[in-house]
This record gives sequence, C-alpha cells and structure tokens, in this order.
Amino acid sequence: MKRFRFAQTRRRAWLARRAAHSLTEVLVVMTVASAMIGMSGTMIHRLLAAEHEATRAARFAVSLARLSRTFRADIHAARSVELADDENAAPVLVAKLEDGHTIRYELDANLATRIEFKDGSQSHRDVFHFAPGSQLRVRGGGEGKMVRFELDLAASGGDLKAGRPSRTLAIEAALARDHRFESESKQEGQAP
Repeated sequence: MKRFRFAQTRRRAWLARRAAHSLTEVLVVMTVASAMIGMSGTMIHRLLAAEHEATRAARFAVSLARLSRTFRADIHAARSVELADDENAAPVLVAKLEDGHTIRYELDANLATRIEFKDGSQSHRDVFHFAPGSQLRVRGGGEGKMVRFELDLAASGGDLKAGRPSRTLAIEAALARDHRFESESKQEGQAP
C-alpha cells in the first residue's frame, strides 16, 4: 500500500508540473496565433488598397486614352478653333466643324467635358475624369495651327500643391489636318 501511495503522489506531482507546461504552451500558441491573424488582416487590407489604386489608375488611363483620341479627331476635323481670352475664366475651347457642328471643351479642375452641338442644340456629351488635384490647360492656334491640351496629373491621392510628384502629359493636334488636301484639289480642278 505504501508503494501505491508513493506512486499516486508521484503521479500527482508529475501531472501538476505538466499542467503548468500545458498552460504555458497554450499561451505561446495563442500569442503566435493572434500575431498571425493581425498580420493577415493587415496584409488583406494592404492588398485591397493596392487593388483599389490599380483600378483607379486604369480608369484614369482609359479616360486619358478616350480624351486623346476624341480631341485629336475633333481638332483634325475642325475648320477653326477659339480659345478663351480671359486668364481668370475657366479654360474653354470651341472647335467649329462643317455643317453647323460645334464642339466645346470645358475644363474644370480634374474634369474635362466635351459637348457636341448640331445646329445650336446639344447632341452629345462626354465627361473625362482624372485624379483629384490634376490641372488641365488648352493652348494653341498660332502660326503652326497646333492645338495643345496639357494635363498635370497628380499622383494617386495627392495634390499638386502638396509637393507630391506629378506627370505632365500633352496631347497635340494639327488644326484642319483632315482638310489639308482640299485646297490642293480645288486648285488642281480650277487649273486649265
């Protein structure tokens, strides 16, 4: 019986020591698991933010490609272009095409609006969005009849005044390029 009590006491002591080890192991596992869950949450948050930025950049790139294509086509087809003279007024470009068509570009902060008029009434409207903080300008109509659309695109989520890096892009188009052969063909038709 004495031996049985000794074995029982020894077993209880071993279980008591083992229980303390188990508690320490559980605390270590819980600490590691909570750190891993925190890192996983942060990583998911960062991935979603990166995906959002990539989507915005793609949307702005598509908007820029659309604007470039339509602006060049409009200026190439235009007979004349009028620019706003007042520096304080919002930048406006009016391109006059044939058959009573007029196309008006209005620039406001990070938004360019193209409005097409047919015989005085609006027939079509396009809006081109760019990153907040971007600046848009139109210049041209000089000797070379080149019209230049300049964009200072702000970095993502930034403002040009905050000193963040920006990209300056320019879209150039030759005025009345689609009509360049008309005068030559008219002169050839008149010659004997």
